[in-house]
Amino acid sequence: MEIDAKQVAELRRRTGLPMMKCKAALQEAKGDLDVAEENLRKMGLKTVEKLKGRAMKDGLVFVRVVGHTGVAAVSVLCETDFVARSEDFTAFGENLVGRIYETAKADEGGGETLESLDLGGGRTVKDAKNDLIAKIGENIALGDFARMKTKSGIVANYVHHNGKIATLIELDGEGLSGSDEAK
Repeated sequence: MEIDAKQVAELRRRTGLPMMKCKAALQEAKGDLDVAEENLRKMGLKTVEKLKGRAMKDGLVFVRVVGHTGVAAVSVLCETDFVARSEDFTAFGENLVGRIYETAKADEGGGETLESLDLGGGRTVKDAKNDLIAKIGENIALGDFARMKTKSGIVANYVHHNGKIATLIELDGEGLSGSDEAK
């Protein structure tokens, strides 16, 4: 069956996988985009299982500050610095920390708690993480996270220059508020 370049481009847009993988998946699925996407997702889950035991010695801490009244942070671990600095990895981390700030149920916890967090569109953090693992070919894990919101104080953060260490700070006391006048 002849596969159209537009079909390959659409599948690549949906999955982020290389064009040759997308073309092969479309040929196997006889041109059906949805079947090809599902087959690629299943292959990706096999990749996730294969990579589970690999050590993760790198990663970054992602922080989101909202005004002076709220802050959230999460560590996302990976195997190499190359992946930690990649656009896909950082986009995943930024999206994740935003969702933690908006919807996380607990103020702190580990990666297992986060995997069931809804990202919208029927997708969970675990789904997005597994897709990213399949795409980049490295193991990824979710580390600790924290979230602080204050009504009468202010919050701040410090992220070390290497992006691997962060501190969240909450100050509460007389004369402090999240307004600009308190600065």
